[in-house]
Amino acid sequence: MSIVKAFFENLDFSFEKDILPRDIEFSNNEVLTKKIKNKIYFYNAPENVNTSFYLFDLFDLNESELFELKRYIWNEDKCDFYFYPKSKKTISLYYAKSNPQKDQEKSKISSFEGQGDNEIEKIRKWNFDTGAFWLSYKEFIKKITDNERIDKLLINRLIDLKKELISALGNDKEEQVQSLIDRTLFIKFLEDNHIINSFFYGHYFDNSEITYKYLLAERNVKKINLL
Repeated sequence: MSIVKAFFENLDFSFEKDILPRDIEFSNNEVLTKKIKNKIYFYNAPENVNTSFYLFDLFDLNESELFELKRYIWNEDKCDFYFYPKSKKTISLYYAKSNPQKDQEKSKISSFEGQGDNEIEKIRKWNFDTGAFWLSYKEFIKKITDNERIDKLLINRLIDLKKELISALGNDKEEQVQSLIDRTLFIKFLEDNHIINSFFYGHYFDNSEITYKYLLAERNVKKINLL
C-alpha cells in the first residue's frame, strides 16, 4: 500500500468503498494520461454535504502537469477539494474551486505531516460525511470565495467558450452559439436547484445516472432536444 493510501486508511477511509479510482484522460497529453493512470482517486460525498474531493497518489507532477489536472477538476466542477502529496512526508489540502491559473499556494487550506499531527483530526472521514469539515475551515473558505467570486469566473469562462466555439464553427454561427450557451446555463441552473434531477432523468431517459453534461459528451442530439 502506498504512503498516501495508508494515510487515508488511518483516517477511516476505505479504498474499496469510499475513495475509488477515477480515470482521467487528456486527449492532447498522452504522457500525462499514462503518468496518472491508477493514481487518481475520488471521494464522492453524501448528497448536500459538498465535501467531495480528488486525491492524487503521486509525488512527481511538474507545474504544467499539475495545472492540467487542476484545470480539469475546475472545469468538471464536481468537487470542492483535492489532496496532493508535496513530498512523502507532507500531504496538502487545496480548494478546487479556485481559478487554476492562480498560484496554487493561495488555494492551500492546510498541510498534514503524519499521524502525530493534531490537524489531521479535522479531516477524518466523519468530518467529510457529515459536513463538519466546513466548520473547521470556514474562515479560510470564506476568504477565498470573497476574493474570487464564482460569477466573475463563470463570465470569463463563458466568454472564452463563446470565442472557441465561434472560431471552430464560423462567424456566421454566433447566434446559434449564444443560444447553446444560454440553454446550457438554464439547464445547469435547473440541475443545481434539483428541478432536473436523477428522478427526472430516470423517468424521461430510463437512466437516473446521466446528466446534461453526459448527453452533450455523447452527442446524443435526439435526447438533448428532449430537454
